[in-house]
Amino acid sequence: MSDPSPVTYGIDVLADDVAWLCETLKLDHPVIMGHSLGGAVVLELAARHPALPRAIVTIEFTVARTPELTASLHALVEGLHSDAFEVVRDQFIAALFLDTDDRERREKIIKQMSSCPQEISAALLTGFVEWDGRIAARALTVPALHISATGDADDTKTLQALNPLFQSAVTVGAGHFNQLFAADQVNAMVEQFLRVSVHLTP
Repeated sequence: MSDPSPVTYGIDVLADDVAWLCETLKLDHPVIMGHSLGGAVVLELAARHPALPRAIVTIEFTVARTPELTASLHALVEGLHSDAFEVVRDQFIAALFLDTDDRERREKIIKQMSSCPQEISAALLTGFVEWDGRIAARALTVPALHISATGDADDTKTLQALNPLFQSAVTVGAGHFNQLFAADQVNAMVEQFLRVSVHLTP
């Protein structure tokens, strides 16, 4: 995104951007993966452009909006829009890691995330909070794998209840960035998913 204006970057807009990129690159039914907010983008893409992906993989995102989580997300968005932005941002980022996560890699991630301007961070989170992933999940027509780092039962039950095309998996010993800190586990899960559900050999 190159536009720094203080607007809401809706998940639908981001999904359409990814679809445009896939079509521009002439990708033939790609398997599309997304982490965190990117998982929401990938799911929305599959719902809005059902003929595009062969399958999707979502990592560490949620559609299970409990009242507590909803309140927490709204408070986070409010904080990101406020003068306390840096404090709220730093607390949010710190909560994404485990104490056992590699410290050097952790610091690199924190530095990169902290470089995002306030208006963009706030706009992205606002777009995510306003997004209803249940609608996209019900519209899914391709195989999907959801990989969690926490094994959140609400996410698994919610996704599978919304659409039986969702399969679920859980990594061990990594926080929110499990695709980086437990890459061997994530890669093995994705490869098995592709073999069994999509009949592809990586």
